Amino acid sequence: ATLRSPGPIFLVDDVWFRYNTTKTTRQRWILTGVNMQVQQGDRIAIIGPNGQGKSTMMGILSGSLKPLKGQVRMHPHITVSYFEQHFVDNTRALSVSMLEYIHDKYPEMSQQDIYAALGSFNLAGAGGCPPAAFVLVWWSISSLCVRSDGA
Repeated sequence: ATLRSPGPIFLVDDVWFRYNTTKTTRQRWILTGVNMQVQQGDRIAIIGPNGQGKSTMMGILSGSLKPLKGQVRMHPHITVSYFEQHFVDNTRALSVSMLEYIHDKYPEMSQQDIYAALGSFNLAGAGGCPPAAFVLVWWSISSLCVRSDGA
């Protein structure tokens, strides 16, 4: 889908990030001088070995982390949701079915509508599985959804 106003979805300009340091330990930079631009209609994947900053970059794109240097600019009509790997663990801990959980969050939706939406993601039933957790983020009607599943 194209936004009604032109411009990139997001622009990352010379972003640097490291986690908090203590006086005795100096942490290494996780991200150094990252530049990236995503245009409307682009599809991207951020891949790499564990510990190289993929989840950190997703945190910066979602706004949950702030770069120490550089800047991130988002299109003014974009809403971001972040589906992080630990979200799945929290969802598995639910004592109710996915159908019940979604209905509690969105009581205006009928059971039939919830099953139809789950079915659009090719989910079998309404059990608590990682793809169903992804549906919960999608349901927030975000324009941009970034996923970090530890793979």
